[in-house]
Amino acid sequence: MTEQQKREQNESKFNEAVERLQRAINGGSDISELNRRFSVASRIAGFELPESVHDAYKAAVLNDQRKKTLRMIVIASLAAVVIVTAAIVFLVLKLMK
Repeated sequence: MTEQQKREQNESKFNEAVERLQRAINGGSDISELNRRFSVASRIAGFELPESVHDAYKAAVLNDQRKKTLRMIVIASLAAVVIVTAAIVFLVLKLMK
């Protein structure tokens, strides 16, 4: 296989990997799938991800981090509400005795 053929084969693999990554981003795939596809596309030597795809990937990762943070805030808030409610019920019951 000549160098030109190797380059064309790598370019074909790269284009396919980029397309799969873009479809995963557009399709709302979970973050582990996005990371896997990003890794595959990034490891192909001699090629750089298009800026638009890289930016879309970064935005998807950031969005996932925000969702996780929001989920933790909601859980912590609910836990605080439960604790405060339990304390109020305890105090009311104690005062009723």
